[in-house]
Amino acid sequence: MPRTIISVNELQEYLIGAAERAEHHAQNINRVILALAGAVILFKDQGEDIRVKTYRGNLANVLWVTINGVRYALSYNHTEESVEIRRHSLQGEVVGSFDNDDNLREIIDTFTRLSSAPL
Repeated sequence: MPRTIISVNELQEYLIGAAERAEHHAQNINRVILALAGAVILFKDQGEDIRVKTYRGNLANVLWVTINGVRYALSYNHTEESVEIRRHSLQGEVVGSFDNDDNLREIIDTFTRLSSAPL
């Protein structure tokens, strides 16, 4: 069941866990996580919650955010070793994919596109 992030402390808890898991199991994304977290906070719709997946009571590696009225899922793709952004659900269209080789401009451009994308 997803958990709504209602405080900066909860967001910090999620990001620390994601960074620790990436450091051990997904070193190809361990640095891009910070930039993606900033983009999520900056571009999310005001008044809409950030939600994260839970697994056995712990925060897991899936985050949902609403941007321009559209729900997006951010999750780790083990095959591609990247963080994917998918429209509507974990099975939705991939609208962005990032790893440590991507620069901040690419992340900002993607989120800017999503924030002005039509429904």
